[in-house]
Amino acid sequence: MPGVILIRGKAGVGKSTLAHLLSAHLSVPLLQKDVIYDALYEAGISHEALNRISERILLTQLQVQIKNGLDVIVDNSYHYPSHFHSFRRWADQQNIHVKSVLLTCSNEAVWKKRFETRKNNPRPNHRITDFEALREHYGTLHTESFPDELVLNSIHDANQLLHELVRWLQHAKPLY
Repeated sequence: MPGVILIRGKAGVGKSTLAHLLSAHLSVPLLQKDVIYDALYEAGISHEALNRISERILLTQLQVQIKNGLDVIVDNSYHYPSHFHSFRRWADQQNIHVKSVLLTCSNEAVWKKRFETRKNNPRPNHRITDFEALREHYGTLHTESFPDELVLNSIHDANQLLHELVRWLQHAKPLY
């Protein structure tokens, strides 16, 4: 049965980098909420509405891919437990199996440097381009992990993370 590999975590931890590497390695389609958000940005819709619309489009595209018998990689933050659980309920209702990966960054200096780079060429979905603003926005830099979820630390080389993720996928049971 086709399923979803979810790559989640806070802004700037390297979700998109890892998702692109995994998609190329497995030849599996990649869906990214931020790409949808960026495409709709010029419509002049509020940030909150853009998030809701982008999420709905992402889920609709995910349904189509699964219905067509394809595995799919999803790159979306789902850093708040309530967002993750909403996705989990939705996937369960659709009878979609999900394997989840939480990407973190334990080295604040590395993470901060990524935000400094974002300032040079921010995209519309990069609403926060300053590390201290990120810390203030979330209140904590920790994202809760869930049972049977793979947790990877992006201070390691992206190819090393890819290797560990591929190895885990070969043996991991879907979360739901």
